[in-house]
Amino acid sequence: MKRNLTRIVVALIAVTFIFSACKKSENTVKPTNTPKPNPDAVAKQIALSLYNSLSGKMGGANINDGVKAPASLTHKNSRSLDAISSLCGYTLDTAYSSLTTSNDTTYWSSTKFIFTNTCTTTNVDGYKVYDSVKTEARTTAILNAYQNIQQYNVVALDNTYKLVSCNGNINTTIWNTTYATSSTEGTYHALGCNYNLQGLVIDFSSGMADIKKGTAPYTSYTKDVVGTQVVTINYTGTIEFLGNYLAKLTIDPGHYYTINYQTNTITPQ
Repeated sequence: MKRNLTRIVVALIAVTFIFSACKKSENTVKPTNTPKPNPDAVAKQIALSLYNSLSGKMGGANINDGVKAPASLTHKNSRSLDAISSLCGYTLDTAYSSLTTSNDTTYWSSTKFIFTNTCTTTNVDGYKVYDSVKTEARTTAILNAYQNIQQYNVVALDNTYKLVSCNGNINTTIWNTTYATSSTEGTYHALGCNYNLQGLVIDFSSGMADIKKGTAPYTSYTKDVVGTQVVTINYTGTIEFLGNYLAKLTIDPGHYYTINYQTNTITPQ
């Protein structure tokens, strides 16, 4: 499950600034230079954060792999987990980390992956997974980090193994730190999202996961620090999947959007 850390970190910095002014409740004095994105951009990123996590774009398990372990891991093991005839209950438990340096930037990543084949009959027709991926990029001026934790169960719903159910939880967290200098203040930005996957039905026969139905209630927070000024924001909502790569996103209280995952567009309702 190798990732292009530079690309991920750049994307995460953008996401953090998009989220950092989404407001439901806030504490202390709001920094005067806190970014103020529009609600449409905020809603889009909430929905895409979950979808990108499920489809492996943030590293880790990928729902499009079906009822088998990722090929990048199975080929390293003597017993195959990517065939329907694999043993029920067989578990792949692995952890690894990497540290690299490019120019003035140090990249670090750490992964914990536990994958267990499950059976409702005599053959493997699902799995349960715990997958934790954390990445960091550090220079003398910045520290950017991302953590994605997935814990869910997948069960095939027909004998094609292309239609599955999914239930569990996904938690994503982003941290961005800019260190103070003699001429600038230090800044800190954090974003956390916790999604509860309830009754997702996913069709990946086309190669791209289409979530036909199910909901994902979520809770989120952002924290921004500029110098000595701090603002903490909490908000809640629900993602309702409609099929055909569409979802309805609610940001409490009373903000509604339709998300199109094929075009990555958002339409206020």
